[in-house]
Amino acid sequence: QEEYKPSRFERWLSEKLKINTNDAIAIVSVTLAVILFVGLFILLPSFLASFLPDDISSYLRSLLEGLIRIAIFLGYLAAVSAMNDIRRTFMYHGAEHKVIAAFEHDAPLTPESAAKYSRLHPRCGTSFLLIVMVVAVLVYGIFPFTVWWQRVLVRVLMLPVVAGLSYEVLKLLSKSENPIVKALRAPGLALQYLTTKEPTHDMLEVSIAAFKKVLV
Repeated sequence: QEEYKPSRFERWLSEKLKINTNDAIAIVSVTLAVILFVGLFILLPSFLASFLPDDISSYLRSLLEGLIRIAIFLGYLAAVSAMNDIRRTFMYHGAEHKVIAAFEHDAPLTPESAAKYSRLHPRCGTSFLLIVMVVAVLVYGIFPFTVWWQRVLVRVLMLPVVAGLSYEVLKLLSKSENPIVKALRAPGLALQYLTTKEPTHDMLEVSIAAFKKVLV
């Protein structure tokens, strides 16, 4: 097997930032991801919502902004899922869910065993993001600001609160098989049909190997 050779850009990052190439790439990736998230799912919906009439209630404005945010989110997922590389990533995502499900059911950690389980999982990050968008409607509706920059500032400052509440909701929804609870988590599971795909045998092998490393 050939030894991996960093590209010129990777070497430049390593030299300029004085850190390991992989760490530099991780920092850049996370930074770009945060910028993309804030831009697409906070700034853009708030900007579009600024065209709504000023005399509507704060909760109605928050609801309409939330619907815009969810529409952007669904459009984004549909667009990236059409890319071959992302589709392959989503196949690994499905493999991860199957392996975790096998572990949670005390089944053997083999590709054949894991393949029997669903690629959907109640504690998936996809479900978490959808819950974030719903909780955001309730939290942001508390603040009746009509000036665009004030609404954006509140949304950025309250994001940790929204994320924390959403995480607790995600955990609660994953712990019960009550029909009402199952109905509440159904939209998040349905959304995972976009962000997960059926994996191949070798993808399950890779996921099992990675999962065993985590357990050590």
